[in-house]
Amino acid sequence: DGPSWLDGQVEAHCVLPREEAPEICAELIYLTAGGESGRHLAAIVTPLLIHDLPVTIWWPGEPPFGTEQANDILSTADRLVVDGSSWSGEGLGRLRQLASLLDTTRLAISDFALVRQSRWREAIASIFDLPEYLPYLRSIRRIAVAYGTHDETGGPGSTNIVKPVYHVAWIASRLGLRVTRPLEPIASPAAGRATAAGGKPTKPVMARGLSATLAEGRSEVSVVVRPVLSEMPSGTTLRVELLAIRRGSELRADVTAEQESVHVRVWLDGIETLGRHFQAARRTDVDLLAEAIEAGGRDPISVGSIRMAAALAGADNATNGARR
Repeated sequence: DGPSWLDGQVEAHCVLPREEAPEICAELIYLTAGGESGRHLAAIVTPLLIHDLPVTIWWPGEPPFGTEQANDILSTADRLVVDGSSWSGEGLGRLRQLASLLDTTRLAISDFALVRQSRWREAIASIFDLPEYLPYLRSIRRIAVAYGTHDETGGPGSTNIVKPVYHVAWIASRLGLRVTRPLEPIASPAAGRATAAGGKPTKPVMARGLSATLAEGRSEVSVVVRPVLSEMPSGTTLRVELLAIRRGSELRADVTAEQESVHVRVWLDGIETLGRHFQAARRTDVDLLAEAIEAGGRDPISVGSIRMAAALAGADNATNGARR
């Protein structure tokens, strides 16, 4: 709001790859706009773009999807880069808006919250690389994801759950499952701040999280996304659990991660049969942004996971990403 204003800064950076090679140079143009100019970013940016070179928009924070300003600037781009784990509330409302861009635009989408989970996906997939476990892949009956929260009650809307939902969405999309019941709070009459006799408040009771149902043919897969009080960053995935039942035999897998590694444990009929540790450091935003800029076209895994996550989020019954 206020008077129209525009501030610009240009920097040139040159690198000499080797002594006999020519310099490689790049220009960085920083623009900051406000007032009426800030509402017409596309008109400011478009003349600066080079024809036939791909355009990536990195939009930190909360993109105002659906606004005229956002639609105009996104129409100039080939790829949108966001971090869904930074959105307010649960983040599910904005996740649905993100998925709708796949149908209404030509944009390729890179969500740091999803891309960062590649080490988890590789660890989970490695379980079923083993011939003795592969038959259980089509017999998964339960997917449970635990995530960290700083809220003592873990109530709906208190924590961004984009990352844990993406774990479920990736598995469901890769197995061709469909959502028959989207995520909804698990009934927990005691959740919240209980009151003891005499009116004195007792220790808050943690909510039981959200549940959903997936299906493949006539078989159902139950989904649970539950909060755990943790000192880890809010919304961080703490554990992914899979339960598969085939011909009376039960396989249970447990996947956890640390800063530099991922751990996989598997039990077959109650007996631990596999323990693996993968050295896989958590990638930084710089790593993820470089990967996004160099990527070409839409990634089928990303498209499938984002669409499935939106389906799990269900109908738009949220305000600013938080359920009522």
